[in-house]
Amino acid sequence: MATTRHKQQLDAYLAHHKGVGASSSLMWQGIFKRYVSNIDPGGGGEEVSALLSLPPSHWKKMCITKCSEWRNKRALKQLKKIHPYTGLPKQTEAAIRESGVTYHLSLVDTQSKEHLTDTRDVYWHSMAACVRWYTLDFLPLRQVRRMRVLACCPLFFHKDGKAVPGSPYQRSLLWESDVRLTDWTTEEHKMGSDDLIMLYKLPGDLLLATWKADGEIAFIAAGLHYDQLVKRSLLGKSSECYVPKERKVISDDIDPWYGLHGYTATVELRNMRQSLWSQQFTNLHCRSHDIGAGKACFSLIRHDCVTDHTPVPKKMTMPWRTELFKGVVQMAAWLDVTVLDERGEVFYATSSPVQAKKPPVTGADLEYEEDHHLEISQVSDRATVTMELGQLDHGKIFVRHLQLNLSLSAINEWFGTKY
Repeated sequence: MATTRHKQQLDAYLAHHKGVGASSSLMWQGIFKRYVSNIDPGGGGEEVSALLSLPPSHWKKMCITKCSEWRNKRALKQLKKIHPYTGLPKQTEAAIRESGVTYHLSLVDTQSKEHLTDTRDVYWHSMAACVRWYTLDFLPLRQVRRMRVLACCPLFFHKDGKAVPGSPYQRSLLWESDVRLTDWTTEEHKMGSDDLIMLYKLPGDLLLATWKADGEIAFIAAGLHYDQLVKRSLLGKSSECYVPKERKVISDDIDPWYGLHGYTATVELRNMRQSLWSQQFTNLHCRSHDIGAGKACFSLIRHDCVTDHTPVPKKMTMPWRTELFKGVVQMAAWLDVTVLDERGEVFYATSSPVQAKKPPVTGADLEYEEDHHLEISQVSDRATVTMELGQLDHGKIFVRHLQLNLSLSAINEWFGTKY
């Protein structure tokens, strides 16, 4: 009730001063007293009386600066605690929630008009958040010429630290690309289907679902990896992504295998709502015979060592729903990967939709059914992850092989080495 009353007071205040313009000193002084004093009790009284002669633009800038600085400082403070398992900030979800951040999908049409859709679903996992957008009035598929994912960060907060409903917000660009969606709704990019929808993988590791009935957009989903997510959400601009500070390369001339050992990889297979399989691999290393074709190869689960093989406790499915329909796509999932170097720094992080496919060539295998070999592949310029699944005669599915290949050029750049 108090929140509703406070919002009504704010709306009435802005409506009362509507005629004096958005940069009116009177309006922004009032906002300063009401909201900056909430978060900075010493800055709402004495400072106001001392700065009455300053121009209107000063008050607007001061309000925005103080409110955003307070919001960011409170959120970034929570990044100090690192999760002992993943090596990622432990309080990422809390920092995002307390900052009131929501995620918008921006579709730009052929006339350069922007169409915004607010987040409908957010599911928080161990290494990434899964965000989904759906609406009954999506822009027609053929009219989409540009896509953007934006973090929207409110400016005004109550004394209890909660964002004011309806507060103006700043936008931080997470990803954008010129894309004709019709070029991506092809067999090459297909990720699976059920009776109602088709799934396709888009640039930026986004997932597009189209209706089988008319080919229009059913929903779009994204996996937001926790690595730098809070900073990317708060510190970017509406037209520019956040750029991390340049990392200082720490070389080691004594260790001949520097950059080829001491890695930790955490891999999770999940759908949008729940984890299907997860495992961590520590003290990873490779030798000279594991290096070639511009990559360093790490065998996380060995095909020829049955004791390495681990069961997948849940079925590999992708449940979905919209306002009117719901369904389940088989053999589609999300793969989250975090690779830490020997110092615990994030060397590689990704969250990407994947599909389990039958490999083109299957070798003889006495342990698993020959007709139930599946392969999952996740490829980027920095790393490649390949997972093979096998099914026993009683239906149980196992991860029978897991390979991580890291780019040598990425290793050399990161560690200051030459391989």
